[in-house]
Amino acid sequence: MARAAVHVTIAVIAMRVTSLPRAVAIASDGRPGPVRFSPGEIEEAVDAVLSARFLWLTPNCWRRSLAIRRLLRSNGQDATIVFGMRLGSAGAAGHAWLERGGAVFGAAPVDSAFIPYFRYPPAPASGPRP
Repeated sequence: MARAAVHVTIAVIAMRVTSLPRAVAIASDGRPGPVRFSPGEIEEAVDAVLSARFLWLTPNCWRRSLAIRRLLRSNGQDATIVFGMRLGSAGAAGHAWLERGGAVFGAAPVDSAFIPYFRYPPAPASGPRP
């Protein structure tokens, strides 16, 4: 759980001091390591830390996504962070979630009205390059 708190802290600081793409790279890229925990255990640890509601350790979709991805990477697993927007009569709303193998990962519900606008890591470019 201490590692989860550290990774949430890294995410909060990175998002406050730099651009979204750079913050996501800083906060979610961990060194790949051996598998020690299951994805479910990692998700539970991050959710427990965020439920503390202490200072910056508060539930938030982007904090959760960045911390879980970093912990997954450090456990030899990977996921893609997706940031999306939804436009409606009440205005715009944003959401962040994780995908593994092209499917939504984790307990966070994702409304199909959210349109992805940023993914990390980005999908490889297809087709010839000029």
